[in-house]
Amino acid sequence: MSKNLKKIIRPIDQLKIIALCLIALLIILSIIAVTKKEKTDDSQEKVLNTEIAQNGEFVFETTEKSKTFTFKIINDSKNVKNYNLGLTHLSNALENFSSLTYDLWINDTEEIYNEIFPKEDMLLLDGASIDANKTLEIKLVLKYEIREGESKEIQTIRGKINIEED
Repeated sequence: MSKNLKKIIRPIDQLKIIALCLIALLIILSIIAVTKKEKTDDSQEKVLNTEIAQNGEFVFETTEKSKTFTFKIINDSKNVKNYNLGLTHLSNALENFSSLTYDLWINDTEEIYNEIFPKEDMLLLDGASIDANKTLEIKLVLKYEIREGESKEIQTIRGKINIEED
């Protein structure tokens, strides 16, 4: 039977069959490579972008009664993502640190109201989520009120708003 098959398929036809098989194999390998690249791109996409003035650093003088720092968190991905929002590199030398409080607003919703501003690094939000293709506007409002018996010496409070993907 193999002699009959060799007689039926001529050498030129054998080369055509081999060429067609190679082309089919290349097409299959190309499809696999493109599919793997798409999966890799989705998992490595830059998810959270931010728009923060001065690289997130803020300065507050006690001569000011109130000051608002605004920034944005942008989720450019196709998935809901979690993030942490914190305060780092804090310098708060107030004697009565309860004189400085803060409010935290997210998209015009007050999330934290009249909390004492910390003297050391801390998380403001832990594991908060942002929907796919959404932008959050965050406002940190610092408020200073001189208490009775406090020094009126001008103090400077510094820090940095830090956003990390969870």
